[in-house]
Amino acid sequence: MDELCKELDDVKAQLEKLKEENRSKTELSERFRKVHDEQLTKIKEARVENEKQAQELIAKEAELSVTKQLNEELRYKLNEKESALRHVGSANDRLRADLGEKLQKLEQANRDLVLALDEADMKNKEQEQTIRTSKEEIHGLKALLSNAEKKCLEAEQKATFPKELRQRDDHLMKLEKEEIKIKDKLKWKKEQFEHLEQAHRKIQEQFRTSKKEWEQEKAKLIDDLCSLQTKLDSQTRVSESLRNQLQMCNQALANEESRRKLLEFQISETKKCYENVFTECQEAQAKIESLTARRDEEISSLRHTLCIKETHFKETEFRRRHLEQENQDLLKSLKEFQESQIQEAGSASSLKKLRNKLRSLEQIHKECSANLRAREVEWDLQMEELTGDLNQCRLELKPANRQIEKLQMELEGYRSTMMQLKLENEEVSTMLLVLESGVSDSHLRLSDSKAEIERHEKDMAEKIGLLMEQLEHKNRALLKAQTEVKGEQEKTESLLRKIDSSGPIEHECRLMQTELERYKEMLEELSGQQLRLKENALKKENDLIEDFRKVSNALDEANAELAGKTPEVNRLMDQLEKMNCALLKAHAEVKEEREKADSLVQKELERYKEMLEESSRQQVHLKESALKRENDLVVDLRNASDALDKANAELTGKIEELEKYKGLLEELSGKQLRLKERAQKRKESLKDDLRKVSDDLDRANTELAEKTEELEKYKGLLEELSGKQLRLKERAQKRKESLKDDLRKVSDDLDRANTELAEKTLEVQEIELGLESWKSLAERLKSCLDENQEMRREMEISLLSQVEAEQNLKKEMEGLLHIVEEKAKLSVSALDEKQAEINALREAGTKLAAVVVLNEFDVQVKSLMITELEEQITNLWQNGELLEESISQSHEREADLQSALQTTQLEMNEMMGQFQNKLRASEGLIEKANSENGHLFEDLKKLSQEKEVLLANIEGLCNKINEFSNEDAELMGRLGRIVQSFDQGTAPLTESEECDDFCDVENRNANILITCVEKKLEANAETRSPLKVRNSVTF
Repeated sequence: MDELCKELDDVKAQLEKLKEENRSKTELSERFRKVHDEQLTKIKEARVENEKQAQELIAKEAELSVTKQLNEELRYKLNEKESALRHVGSANDRLRADLGEKLQKLEQANRDLVLALDEADMKNKEQEQTIRTSKEEIHGLKALLSNAEKKCLEAEQKATFPKELRQRDDHLMKLEKEEIKIKDKLKWKKEQFEHLEQAHRKIQEQFRTSKKEWEQEKAKLIDDLCSLQTKLDSQTRVSESLRNQLQMCNQALANEESRRKLLEFQISETKKCYENVFTECQEAQAKIESLTARRDEEISSLRHTLCIKETHFKETEFRRRHLEQENQDLLKSLKEFQESQIQEAGSASSLKKLRNKLRSLEQIHKECSANLRAREVEWDLQMEELTGDLNQCRLELKPANRQIEKLQMELEGYRSTMMQLKLENEEVSTMLLVLESGVSDSHLRLSDSKAEIERHEKDMAEKIGLLMEQLEHKNRALLKAQTEVKGEQEKTESLLRKIDSSGPIEHECRLMQTELERYKEMLEELSGQQLRLKENALKKENDLIEDFRKVSNALDEANAELAGKTPEVNRLMDQLEKMNCALLKAHAEVKEEREKADSLVQKELERYKEMLEESSRQQVHLKESALKRENDLVVDLRNASDALDKANAELTGKIEELEKYKGLLEELSGKQLRLKERAQKRKESLKDDLRKVSDDLDRANTELAEKTEELEKYKGLLEELSGKQLRLKERAQKRKESLKDDLRKVSDDLDRANTELAEKTLEVQEIELGLESWKSLAERLKSCLDENQEMRREMEISLLSQVEAEQNLKKEMEGLLHIVEEKAKLSVSALDEKQAEINALREAGTKLAAVVVLNEFDVQVKSLMITELEEQITNLWQNGELLEESISQSHEREADLQSALQTTQLEMNEMMGQFQNKLRASEGLIEKANSENGHLFEDLKKLSQEKEVLLANIEGLCNKINEFSNEDAELMGRLGRIVQSFDQGTAPLTESEECDDFCDVENRNANILITCVEKKLEANAETRSPLKVRNSVTF
């Protein structure tokens, strides 16, 4: 019993240690849970942000569609406005034509009026001459009258006879009658004159009123002209402001195009990032699905363990019943033993039975201690494994946290870019609205100005019509006055004739003269007024013509401004159409790229994964080799460029020398006598120069051959790169297979772990181990995914560097080809110049042969020169053909290189497309996993409820076991006392001592059992099942 107590104490100490370790582990697990919860929240936030970005992209697409519609509406409105402007221009042209016709008609009418006025002036002048002659006649008549009066006086003095008196009376009677008649006529003429004066007054009043009206109309016209000038100035200012606005709009449109390109680039980058995040999410969904599958397997294993535990529980119940029966048997035996003691009769058979039972109980206790030690060893091993797994989890969580922080930073950057895009779209919309408002205002102003011009033209036409009518009325009045004047002149002539016969009517004649003078003054005033009216009419006509000219000039300027604005509007329309076309093309290209990506990502994702793993290993080597090769290529290109520059310098020097030779050949015509001495020297110098040229061409050919060799080297390098790419693919496949083997091994290990967990008895430890194994696997998978992502990124960087290197090679090849082409052109130009020089030399030779026929030696020398030059020319042509062949070969090589680069770029695009398709597929899997997680959460709730029920049942069983253990302890105490009493042969203990011993043992056993049960309950309370943990994580 002492050994059992010591073992129980050791067990207690070990249980306390295990409790402390469990507490520390629970704290660690809670920390990991918190970290995991934070990561899940961050992932959810990232998902929400991705969804927001997707919604924003959809909104932006809607905005783009709206902008497209607005652009189409603007186009339609602009077309309508252009048509309206055309109609207005045509109407303006018609109005101009009508105004021109009206002006011509008015000018013709004014000319007719001027001619009529000239004729009237001529008539007035003739009338004045007639009046002067009539005055002279009147003076003669007065002299005659004075002579007649004198004669009458003499006759009166002489007439003394009655006959004469009677005749005189008769004559006086006749004169009186004639006087009466003349008086009547004078009265009638006075009345006529009064009527004429009234008409003249009326005409003067009308003239004054017309003057006032003319002045008012002048003031109105001046005011209208000032208003029109102000309006024209305002329209010019408006047109200038519109021009400035259009320039600003053009600049804004250019800026918006650049911004749109930047936005498209940013959108493409965001799409790429979104696709990368989507791939990560899909991978996470795949991991979650694998974890859910494992969890289902573990749940099935847990159910299996529950079934096993139910069987153990049934066995324990059976044992308990068996123990109860044994206790009853022991009680019976004790009663019999007491009765035998009372009767003092012992039986050996009962003692043997009791001893056998005690020995069996001792063996059971020893087996329990051995089982406890074995379980403690297992627990220690499991704790060490758990600590190692926890350390690994911590190490694996650090890069995950870093990646999460990086993703958060990227998401913030994307948010900022999206906000910038929104602001830029708003600015574009505002600018478009401003443009629309400006265009509408300009059209309204133009329509208003046109309406005002039309009104002004109508008013001017009406005023011109009124003026013409007034002029016609005045001309009619003048004609009437002239007719009346003619009639009065006729009357005066008749009166003068009568005055010759009548002597005593001088007074009346004087009155008539005064009246005639008055009429003359009236006529002079009327002629002066007519002249003034003519001058005023001419001035008004000139003013009107100037006004019309100004108006026409203003209309011309307005039309010119409209014509100047129309190309700007057309340009804006073209730009809008280009933008729309570009947007449509971009959308079409995006759709095509998406379709291609969807079709190709599924095929090439596996290849891409394989290449990622191998490319991560060989990136450093490739970078170093690429850098070395780039440096070598740069050095070679520099050397080649230096050589080409030298060759170009030499060719330029030779061209200058050839030009000098041309000048010398031109001077040969004036220096025929000196040709004999200098021909040989020239021949030698030319030979040297040709040799130098041939040497330079040979050098150029050698350089071209070297460059072709370099191009072949570059081809070899590209082939090596393609071979390395194939090797990388093979290594990636091998790595994929090794990863598959590792995954299989991991799955086998997990199956083994599940089997071991199924064999374990304690549910809390099994659940903790399952949790930690899941965490470690998840973190390992995360680390593997992170490594794969890093490998993928490195592979992308390496491929981009390769593409850049290939592009640089392309540029260098193009530069070389350009240099070679330039050199070939220079060589061809040099050959052409030399051929021209040779032709000039031939012409000079022919001239010299014609001039100097006798000098055969000179002719022979020249013929030799010509033949040598022709041979050199043929050689140069051959060299030029060789250069052209080498250039064509280099072009073919360049085309091959370009095709190879295009194939590599297409492969890269296909791989990226397949990768994007797989990312999209993984998103669907993630959604499925989320739905399955919801169902699993409900199942876990049910399991937690069942677990609580089982815990309640286990507590009840523990209480019953405590009761049975107490009873066993009592029985053991009694048996021990009985055995001691038998062995020592002492008297049996009293009932009080027995009771005390029994109580002590009972208390010890109760304390031990209570502590064990409390420890179990604490462990069950402190540790959660992995299902509960998972449920808390999901929520």
